[in-house]
Amino acid sequence: MNLLIQFRHGLGDAIQLTSVLAHLRHYHPDWDVDVAALAGKHTAYRGQCRGFFVLDRNEPPRSSYRRVLDLGWHEPHDVNQSVPSTKVERCLQEVFGLAPLRQLCTYHLDPGAESIAAAATYLEALAPRDPATGRYRVVILHYQGNTSQDRKDLSHDVAKAICDQARDYGYVPVILDWDQRSPVPDGRLVHCPDAGHWLWSPATGTGDAERLAALIGQTALFIGVDSGPQKVAAATGTPTIAVWTRHHPIHYHGLSNHTLHLVPEEHGEFIRGDRDVGEKAFAELYRSQTYRDLRASLYSTIHTLLTGHEAGPETFTWKALRSTAFNANYYEEHRAAGLDYLNYGSWQSNYALWLTNSLNLQGKKVLDIGCACGSIVRGFGEAGAVVCGADISEHMIHLGRQRWPDMSPLLHVCDAINLHLFQDGAFDAVHSAQVAEHWRPDHVPLILRELARVTKPGGILWVALDTEELFARQKRRIEYEDPTHVCIRPLTWWHEQLRLAGWYVMSDEVRAALTDDPSSYLRRYDWDWFAARRLPVSEPQAPADSGPVALIS
Repeated sequence: MNLLIQFRHGLGDAIQLTSVLAHLRHYHPDWDVDVAALAGKHTAYRGQCRGFFVLDRNEPPRSSYRRVLDLGWHEPHDVNQSVPSTKVERCLQEVFGLAPLRQLCTYHLDPGAESIAAAATYLEALAPRDPATGRYRVVILHYQGNTSQDRKDLSHDVAKAICDQARDYGYVPVILDWDQRSPVPDGRLVHCPDAGHWLWSPATGTGDAERLAALIGQTALFIGVDSGPQKVAAATGTPTIAVWTRHHPIHYHGLSNHTLHLVPEEHGEFIRGDRDVGEKAFAELYRSQTYRDLRASLYSTIHTLLTGHEAGPETFTWKALRSTAFNANYYEEHRAAGLDYLNYGSWQSNYALWLTNSLNLQGKKVLDIGCACGSIVRGFGEAGAVVCGADISEHMIHLGRQRWPDMSPLLHVCDAINLHLFQDGAFDAVHSAQVAEHWRPDHVPLILRELARVTKPGGILWVALDTEELFARQKRRIEYEDPTHVCIRPLTWWHEQLRLAGWYVMSDEVRAALTDDPSSYLRRYDWDWFAARRLPVSEPQAPADSGPVALIS
């Protein structure tokens, strides 16, 4: 059979189609397959099929084909057990009735000698070859997509930091930005071959798949978000860092031995279908590393790949988080580092549902202390609790009220040391996640007493927090942390502060309920936490000496 595949999709999709073509060659070696694709994408198919055409320029003779297929290209809604779950696998199964083969769920590009020579000419003008690897001392970055930008793009600040680090290590940074949206390239220290550059001759407006493969394939490192250049890099042998924020590689990327996927700790929430199956397949099929602080993880990974040495905490010099006040700068710095307090999705929803079920909070009045923008407040409400939140940051409360107008009466600007908005015994439970480490140590006794005041006798306080034990387990050092983390203390210190403030530590009583739940976050994350019960009102003892006090300027 002779088959024409018409494919009017972007660069990333065009590269993914090479995996489909590999399967067709395997299953149907007697088929003659041609591809008609958009300009700049068509060169991806050199050597991958019998022939290719440029749509709207070099139209194929459709009447000469037994079958002309205007290929559907749809995202999957489920996961496979032993292969990726991308558009490729769905197309193979639904369009061609073929079983995806793991060894063919990869991308294929074969740049010709002319393209390799052109790319080498461009690179030689920027940097020398590394005699040890034969690669040009160039790092290529692509950090802005053209679709779903809020779920994939990196900030300009992160891009600049990556370029600065590359230069510090003696490499020349090149940013791929055909639309000239990035302010980082200056043509002197940071370069960008834009859409009109001679490298992409003949001009396509978006670069060229074959030339791009020749370019990336001769450089030291590629760093990219979910995009066409990322897929091209996967088809080369160049060490690649694929950066993911709110998409999951199991749905958007094929297999590549030289690609390391940086995924957020909560990456499982972005898996469609059976999450357990997806997480198991991802762990088996992909090279990956999770991050809490994207900038820190990027820095250490780049350090390792460019120097050949593991990065210790002392090598981290970006200092992504600088703000010492809980204002707009604090919010924006954390958002750029990969933690957007305004995000709301299955992570927040399932987290609140887990705690609500484990601690029997349905129908109970709950106060979320340090609620930021209120995403967990929203989760508690959906889980059946009667909830409100308080945070010292007027900016983040304002953002939450804007995002969720129905929650405006539930989000309060208030300091934990003075909860004057709430009456004595107003709540059945108080919740606080990753907030206690921000409290000044000398304020902790006062805060715990104030939390006790607004909690009914017998009510519950549940807190997840950073401790000295957690830092030791995770090999973290305070000098490389958020500068507002001024209260890193042992759990025993917290237990004593609770006792003096009128709380009874009851962590052991609820541990089984919290960990046995199938959706327990204590199974998924290395957290320290405690639970305490409010004792009947009595005169609290004088607080113990908490030692030196770290202050926030």
